[in-house]
Amino acid sequence: MTVNSKEKAWEEVNRIFPTDYEKDELSSARAGYDIYRHYTLNYYNRIYDLGNRLEVIVDDVTTNIWIDENMEEDNAIIESMVEASHATKELGKSIYPLFEIQEYQKITLCVDGSKWNRNETEIKVYEGLKRNETWLASDLVSSYCDNHGIKWGIIEGISINHYNHGTHGENGGHFIVTAYIGKRIENNE
Repeated sequence: MTVNSKEKAWEEVNRIFPTDYEKDELSSARAGYDIYRHYTLNYYNRIYDLGNRLEVIVDDVTTNIWIDENMEEDNAIIESMVEASHATKELGKSIYPLFEIQEYQKITLCVDGSKWNRNETEIKVYEGLKRNETWLASDLVSSYCDNHGIKWGIIEGISINHYNHGTHGENGGHFIVTAYIGKRIENNE
């Protein structure tokens, strides 16, 4: 169980703990935190004050009462997030796009720079990407599209990921280039 103050935690203890209790000074000093008991009825029923929670043990059943002083604020934030989520679903019914809706095609290419690759052209592109010449990725994607009959008008969302071959890259590596291609809109005038 979680409450939002130490006071409310002790109120919950009073509901759970069957009798009055008092601080066990000797046990508290040894443990480094406050321990409460009822000495004559049941010495083994006890309450541990652990700062962020009260642990109540009654007849070998343990109940933790967590104290979260930000609980009300956290609940308010969660509630506002839920409201915003519902609002976005509602807004999606009536909002209009800023630009014409584009259809995109995802292109994923591999540039092999392994020590076994004998394609000098591919090795040059791999080495350029390795030098962080990221503009090569968009040139590669546009060249691929041009040479494979894909009529593209825009290239977006390019990602370039490098993977080493071997433990320390001793066998070279490869790049994965991913991009989204917006189709060219044909002018029928």
